[in-house]
Amino acid sequence: MPALPFPSLPAKPTQAKPTQVPPAVKPPQAPPPAKPTSAKPPLAPTSAKPSPAPAAAAPQVPVQASAQVTFLIGPPAGPEEMRALYAQAAQLSLAGNDSMAKKLFDLRHRTVVYATQPEPQQKAMLRRILEEKLGRELGAIAAEVGGAVTKGLMVPSLTIALDQTRYADGRPIAPDITKDMLKVLENVLGFVFQAQWIETSQR
Repeated sequence: MPALPFPSLPAKPTQAKPTQVPPAVKPPQAPPPAKPTSAKPPLAPTSAKPSPAPAAAAPQVPVQASAQVTFLIGPPAGPEEMRALYAQAAQLSLAGNDSMAKKLFDLRHRTVVYATQPEPQQKAMLRRILEEKLGRELGAIAAEVGGAVTKGLMVPSLTIALDQTRYADGRPIAPDITKDMLKVLENVLGFVFQAQWIETSQR
């Protein structure tokens, strides 16, 4: 019996690897809306003052010296006994003994201080002088009584800060203190304190 042809088996199909298709490019999407944060809305301004900036960060502003006038008030013009005491004190000071000069200075110094202080029933003498000569009512008066040594004597000094002494409306008196006005004030102070002389300096 003739041999029957042996049927050939079909070739085992090979499994082709699927071709990888690149993913389709998605169109750009709008970013999602921002979620509200937990930050609180700004508070309404309060009356609390802001914290000051550190000193190092603050701009440096030059400090300007105050305009001022100083009157050196000399010893009394009389009586003759008082003039003799001042002459004697000057001689003792030259010899190294200034105890008498200090006593005379203290007495004179208290007299000038008294002129700057208000009295029970009226204004201070210095205020009355300035208001009369300037022709206007004053507000604050910045005055200081000190001392100096000149002509071999210890004498009291009266210093007025012109840009801090103001009229009642707040305007400083400095622009009105001219050379002529200084001479007027010098003469008045010399009369009030019965001084032999008044020395004036302004800066």
